[in-house]
Amino acid sequence: MRRDRAFIRAGGMAYATLIALVPLLILLYAILGSTGIVQQNPQAVTELLFGTFLGEIPEVRDTLLPGLRRVNLNTLSITGLITLIFVAARLFLMVESAYCDIFGTPNTRKLTYRLLNFYFTLTAVPVVLGLTFLGTVEFATGHDVSWLSGMSTSILQFIVLLAAIRLFPCTYVRWGPASVGAFTAWFLLEIGGRGFSAYVKWFASDDPLRLVYGTLGVIPIFLLWLYLLWLFILLGVEVAAVIQNYRSLVEAAVHELDREGKVLSADNATDVMGRVAQRFQQDQGPSSLEELTSATGLNSRDVHFICGVLTNEGLLAHTEQGWLPGRPAEKILIGDIVIAWATGTRVHSESTPARKELRDAIQNHLSEPLAQATLRWYSSKTE
Repeated sequence: MRRDRAFIRAGGMAYATLIALVPLLILLYAILGSTGIVQQNPQAVTELLFGTFLGEIPEVRDTLLPGLRRVNLNTLSITGLITLIFVAARLFLMVESAYCDIFGTPNTRKLTYRLLNFYFTLTAVPVVLGLTFLGTVEFATGHDVSWLSGMSTSILQFIVLLAAIRLFPCTYVRWGPASVGAFTAWFLLEIGGRGFSAYVKWFASDDPLRLVYGTLGVIPIFLLWLYLLWLFILLGVEVAAVIQNYRSLVEAAVHELDREGKVLSADNATDVMGRVAQRFQQDQGPSSLEELTSATGLNSRDVHFICGVLTNEGLLAHTEQGWLPGRPAEKILIGDIVIAWATGTRVHSESTPARKELRDAIQNHLSEPLAQATLRWYSSKTE
């Protein structure tokens, strides 16, 4: 979640949702109204739109619902309609990009294709879900099993979450990871939605902000719910992405731990110094970063750090072509390298094992010249 900036994304998406909410609801009500679904059962449509993802905050529903029921897109100008679609599409594209980033896949879809996806989502999906939900409500009302209404809302919410994980990322998402991720988000939304609804009903009714500002006082509370809403959804996407790419993620994590856990020591510094001295003794000139990286098996960042320490301590000299010994190898003792490394990295002030390594290295190799050591170390051509 931290790596994918999910907490920051959730805040941005909550703010974008607050801005796009009214245009999006206007378009949805207009589309459902043109099919006759709103006129046939307005209560079912209200429960479908306000009872799934919007936290069931009464003030939000009571403020927006009267205007939404009177929406008529025919009275809007072309500019007004384009503005509504643009604001709603911006949120859709933001969500789509977040899903792709979490799955680690670049969004390779063309903008026109993405806008067509948005158009399909905005038109076909509400009609299908509306007809399905309406049929369930009518069945529940006719047979006195009203509990089916609430259950159908939860089922539709799970279907939307599952479809988003399957379709939004620019990669094939298997049914298993998508189902587990959708269930995670759905479960958190169910628990969070019920808890938030209870909070609004029991504790927030006497909030001074709401007493002073009236309906406007609910905006901070509603914005908090939108943040939690997107946080839960993104967590579900993260779960799906981890399950989908579990093996490669583990391999990458192990590789990263190996790289970070490799503590540079005086042995590494001595090896780098020896490689530089050997190359110079063979009249091959300075040792470049690439050559030292290949010879020592260390990564370029570690080699550069070691050479920087030894250069600061006067044992190496840096040129445009690479590094040279700071003085003749016959006059550099192994102990000089160990002490220079200890001084440059302050290893003497670190843990007890590091101090023991330093003491043992100085006792065993203090008096051996680097020139003699390189003959012993690199005498084999395969070394």
